[in-house]
This record gives sequence, structure tokens and C-alpha cells, in this order.
Amino acid sequence: MASIPPWRKSPSPTQRAQPEPSTEAEKSAPTSMPLRGPGHSGDATREDGGQALLEHAGRHRLFDDDVDAAFLATMSVEVAAQHIMLRLARRRGQMARAALLGEVTELLLGLPEERFLKRVLLGLADAGRIIDIYPLELFFQVKERAPDRLPFARFSPFVKNRSELEGQTFEPGAPIRIQVPLAMRIRAFALEGGGFPGYALCPGPPAEYELEFFEPGEFSVLLRGELRKEHLLDRIRLKVADSTEGSA
Repeated sequence: MASIPPWRKSPSPTQRAQPEPSTEAEKSAPTSMPLRGPGHSGDATREDGGQALLEHAGRHRLFDDDVDAAFLATMSVEVAAQHIMLRLARRRGQMARAALLGEVTELLLGLPEERFLKRVLLGLADAGRIIDIYPLELFFQVKERAPDRLPFARFSPFVKNRSELEGQTFEPGAPIRIQVPLAMRIRAFALEGGGFPGYALCPGPPAEYELEFFEPGEFSVLLRGELRKEHLLDRIRLKVADSTEGSA
């Protein structure tokens, strides 16, 4: 599982030499631009150190569970994603799983710009350690709650051997071969409802991925695949059990 990456500091903006003000009006004139204006997303370039100030303010509130969507939208994409992952980790022991998932989904839906929302969601997996709630679960929640907010993605049953997989019982450690369209790449994976049974997902032969679970259980598997620049979402249900269960 990925660990929280080191902070990435924005480089200091190049300072331009300014002429000495010659009048009182020039002396009292503002020397910097507002930090945020119409049409700017949280990661847009700002002159006169504005972006660096926003980065500092965002990191200062990384651990603040009272951050709302309006403030989240002023952060850079990287800092906003880190805040989401930290909130999921910190609050998981304080509230029910479903309630936390709903709370963070509402926070994300409050972001005003679709492009910023997309970049934050796609950046979650690299922004911190997964503690029970997977980033792809949030993606599914946002898409189910507000389909129009993620126009680049859609639900589509792209697993070609779904019936075969859902009708079998697999042994722990046995490869589960998931067949997908030839040009598709699986970009994200999640266990709906959480859990850490121990698993591995890796590319197999063309148009195939291999999944292994190392402990028995029944799992709802979420998948996000990319096909011709479109993101497709699918869900399959798998059963894993020891062959000795029920015998004796």
C-alpha cells in the first residue's frame, strides 16, 4: 500500500525588479494580485507568491476535519487529495464506515469545478495510505450520487466472463482470471465494504488480468478500466473458500 509522499514544495516565484515608487499614490498601490479570482482552480498558477501561500495554508489545515468544500477548492490538487486520505484515516475510528464515506462524498460533491473534482479523485491513490476505505469507493459514490459531475466515466459491465466468475468458488491463492476488452487497462481496484484479506492483481495475457485472494470470503470487487480515454466502472462478486470447508 502506498505511503504518504513527501511534501512537494512549490518553487518560489521569480522576483522581478521594481522601480522605486515616486508618488504617494504609487507607494500606497497594492503590489500583489488576489490569491484567487473568477475562473481559477485550486492548482492554477498565481503570480507574486499566491500559489505558494495557498499551498502553505492548505498544508496548515491538512489535519483539520472542519475543512469544507470551499476551502478544499483553494488547495492544490495534491494537497486536497492528501487531506481527503488523511481525513479517511483519522476519522475511521471515530464514526461508522458508511457515515464517513457519505461525509467525504458530500465534501467532494461540494467542489464547484468538475476538472478539479476529477483530478482530486484520480490522485487519491497516490496521496496516502489506504485505511479501510478505498479511493475507488469514493469514485463510485460520487458517480452514483451525481452522474453528471464525472462525465468522463460511466458504469459499464466490461468484465467479459462475469457469469463464469460469479458462478464459481475459488480457493485461496488460486488465480482468478478476469477477461476484459483487448485495449482496456485496469487503473483501479477496490473491495467494496473494505477488508484486507490479502490480494494481488496483475496483468496476465492480452485482454486478461489475474486476481488472487489469500483468505476465504465473499468479495464485491470494484474495477475502473480505461478504454480509448474513457473510464469504465464495473462491479463483480467473487467467492473464495477453502476446499476443506464443510468436510469432516
